[in-house]
Amino acid sequence: MLAAALLFLLLSFPSVKAAEAPYSGYQYNAFETAVPAPVTFTADSIITPANLQMESFADVTDIIAGEDGLIHVLKSDTGEVYRYDRDFKLVDAVRFSEDGKESAPVGATGMFLREGYYYIVDPQRFRSVKADRDGNIVMQFLRPESNIVSTDYEFLPSKILTDSQGIVYVIVKGMYDGAVTYTKDGEFIGYFGSGNVPLTAKVLFDYFWKGLLNQSARSHMLRYVPIEFVNFDIDSKDFIYTVTSHTENLQNQIQCFNAQSTNILPDRAYGESDASLVFNPYHGTAFMDIKVLPGGMFAALDSQSGRVLLYNKDGEWMTSFGGIGVRQGLFLQPMILENVDGRFLVLDQKQDQITVFSPTRYGKNILNAVDFYNKGDYAGSKSYWEDVLKQNGNCSAAYVGIGKALMGEGEYGKAMEYFKLGKNQPEYSNAFESYRKVLMRRMIVPFLAVLTAVILLILRPGRRKAFVSSRSRHVRPKNLFEGVKRAVFHPNESFDYVLESRSAPILSSGILLFWVFSTILQWLYTGFVFNLNEIERFNIFDILMPTLVVFAVFCICNWLLSAMLSGSGKMKDIITVCAVSLLPFIASLLISTVISNILLIGEGVFINFIAVVCTSWSAVLLISGLKKIHEFTVLKTLFMFVCTIAGMALMAFVGLLAWSLFQQVGGFVSTVFDEVSLMLFG
Repeated sequence: MLAAALLFLLLSFPSVKAAEAPYSGYQYNAFETAVPAPVTFTADSIITPANLQMESFADVTDIIAGEDGLIHVLKSDTGEVYRYDRDFKLVDAVRFSEDGKESAPVGATGMFLREGYYYIVDPQRFRSVKADRDGNIVMQFLRPESNIVSTDYEFLPSKILTDSQGIVYVIVKGMYDGAVTYTKDGEFIGYFGSGNVPLTAKVLFDYFWKGLLNQSARSHMLRYVPIEFVNFDIDSKDFIYTVTSHTENLQNQIQCFNAQSTNILPDRAYGESDASLVFNPYHGTAFMDIKVLPGGMFAALDSQSGRVLLYNKDGEWMTSFGGIGVRQGLFLQPMILENVDGRFLVLDQKQDQITVFSPTRYGKNILNAVDFYNKGDYAGSKSYWEDVLKQNGNCSAAYVGIGKALMGEGEYGKAMEYFKLGKNQPEYSNAFESYRKVLMRRMIVPFLAVLTAVILLILRPGRRKAFVSSRSRHVRPKNLFEGVKRAVFHPNESFDYVLESRSAPILSSGILLFWVFSTILQWLYTGFVFNLNEIERFNIFDILMPTLVVFAVFCICNWLLSAMLSGSGKMKDIITVCAVSLLPFIASLLISTVISNILLIGEGVFINFIAVVCTSWSAVLLISGLKKIHEFTVLKTLFMFVCTIAGMALMAFVGLLAWSLFQQVGGFVSTVFDEVSLMLFG
């Protein structure tokens, strides 16, 4: 019995691998909130300068895993490249020469390898160079001589790469027009990937004033320039990925440029999107390096949070690892990122070490699944996504991946279920479109039969005669229900009956309760394609605030203004008119809720059309009713309506001030109480 208990306790403890991670695993849900998840990468080992036969990593400025199976390490203090095998055993060192004389690129901060050639920046000589495998410099890329190049800066190249066609791209410090590009013969051909100035309110304001000032005054104003690139990398299809350390509005710190110098990644804020990450003492993003992985994924190193962030080919965040700290797997000043055979190397200059990260079983499943996913092989990724779900049932990407695999198999109904679990509305809409087509082909004959029967029922002679006779009579409504119906369709003729009815307060209360009920139905049961609400966080107070509270404030403001403008309406009449006027709007809520479950994303215009028509209808009813009860002209009624809205805004402002004051007073009283308690009771 004791042995069984001990065995149970041992199996209950997490594995040693998971316990070694000094950071928590997490993922983002559909509402950009971080939730727990298994760790994807763990630190396997630490490489010290002694392991690489160096004195320090302080002067290491670039690390590249070459196509030749070697790892190339650039030392800026000597301008040499050390070459290691995959086990980090020193093979040799490359010293550069030009025309038979030593010409070390001392101070070099970046290099690139392609087809056995080194491309290295040489800022001390204001150039970049191309050298063969033995270090013989065969070409140089100098400062461009062109009318489009500014002359008021030093040519200090910092990073370099080349594409499969031999075009060379160089990032130059202080140059904001993009990367300087050269032909394979070293001829300057222009700029590539120029960034955009982030559009903010301050930028618009300054541009407005510049348009009003003369040339002399404009020259003294702040000049806005695009953010310069910090680093870049290139994939097998010659798409260039760039990173910036910061932007004004945290947008587009990662970009992917095609051959036309157009960013093809979505415009969004990259980096950690949840400011509440307790394991991250910093917020904001300062990318220092980027690495494109085989298969389409790319990883970016954020020196601010000390984390490596992985994205799929569409720029969607997949996972992160690392952090700020001194334990194995954490960093103080991460500067360089490299991928070697599926492992990540991160150089931390402050701790003077290189950390090697390897994927966990969970991480390998994600990487394999994303690899197949990026290739468009959704069926191939399905088994990996299923393994991911076994380890983490909350992984949205896994549900979406399986949903796409089911789409390829023609299982549209099941695909919809998985897309819904993955909170992916566009893919759900695509699956629903195919599912709806199949369903319509099956149900077209019964649907037409029912539609024909309904039309014949409506157009039967007796029904049409009764309808025409009811339109021709202008008699007093028989009951309150008929009076409300007349008031909605003919407010000038039948509002009097509703206002005179003794049941008007009950009617108003019933309509308001029906409004609240309809709003709850819309909040909960709007079709998934159009429902942006987080169902798990439903709160009745979130429903009451935009309904009953707004209604009460409107009625109070209108009653106060009517008294000031000598209106005749009583509070009971105002409430009745406002309640009855809500009926078309309430109808739009119910209709929209129903049809949202059968429409696609692109068909949402029908919902908007219904909302606009019914809201306008309610507005006309409201103004007509207020005009009647207050005995105003149309212009005076409109004026009072606008003033009522302004009064509501004023009441909201005063209410916020009062609430803020109440909080401050409450905080002061609480502080005084705590101090007195400490003085009296120690």
